[in-house]
Amino acid sequence: YLSADYRYDTSSCMFKVIINGKKAYCYFRSNLYTVVDMELEGTGVGIFAQTKGSSFKNEKIDTTVTEPVKVDTLIFGHSYMEWWSMWARDVKPLVEEFDAGEVLNIGIGGSVASHWDKFKEGLVEYKPDTVIYYIGINDLTGGTSPSKVVNTIKSTLLYMKEALPELKVVLCAVNHCPARSNIKVAITETNVLMKELCASYDWIMYADLENSFNGANGEADGALFRDGLHPIPNAYKTIIVPAIASALRGE
Repeated sequence: YLSADYRYDTSSCMFKVIINGKKAYCYFRSNLYTVVDMELEGTGVGIFAQTKGSSFKNEKIDTTVTEPVKVDTLIFGHSYMEWWSMWARDVKPLVEEFDAGEVLNIGIGGSVASHWDKFKEGLVEYKPDTVIYYIGINDLTGGTSPSKVVNTIKSTLLYMKEALPELKVVLCAVNHCPARSNIKVAITETNVLMKELCASYDWIMYADLENSFNGANGEADGALFRDGLHPIPNAYKTIIVPAIASALRGE
C-alpha cells in the first residue's frame, strides 16, 4: 500500500533492497515494505517495473551494506506522521530528555490500523526500543467502529511486544479537527478505549491529544490546521511533541 500523497507523474521515489543471507529487505523511501525469503542464484541484478512509463536511474550496488535498517525510536501512523516535514528537528527534545537515540518516521498518508497490523512484521524488523503510533482518524472516517480500531491496534502492539520484549509504546489519541466534526462521538469513544488499553499494560503510554487542538470554545481551532484536517507545521512542535513527552514521563 502506498501513501495517498504520492504523485508519480511529478516525482521520483527511492527504492532500495538490502540482501542479508536468504532475506531481501525491500524499502520504498524510508519504509520497509516487505521482507522476502529467497534463494539467490546467478551473478546479475535485475530491475522490473510493472507500470508503463516507469524508469530507473542512479542504480547502485554496494557490497558493504548487508544489514537491514535499525533504529531506536520508530514513528508510524497516518498522514499526520508523513506530513510532519520537520520531524527530525521537532523530536530533538525527546532525543535529549529520553535518550531516544536514532529516530525514524515512516508514516503513510491514508493508512488505517489494519494496514499497520498487516505490516507488523516489517515494524519489528526495525528493532526499535520505543515506538510512537498515531492512528485512527481515517478508520473512523471510513466507518470502522471504535472497538474494532482499538482491537486492531492491540493486535499490532502485542505482536510487536512479543517479538521485542523491551519495547515501549506511545499511543497517540485521535484528536478533534474541523474537517471531522461529524465523528466527534466516535473520536471520544475511541480515546476511551485507547486509555483502557494503555491502562492494561505498563509499557503502553497514552498521549492525550483529543482536545489539544481545541480553542477556548471547546471546538477544534481551524487556525491550527492547514486544511481543516492536517496540523500546521508549528503545531507538531507546540502540541504533539509535548503530548508525547508527557506520555513518556508517565503523566
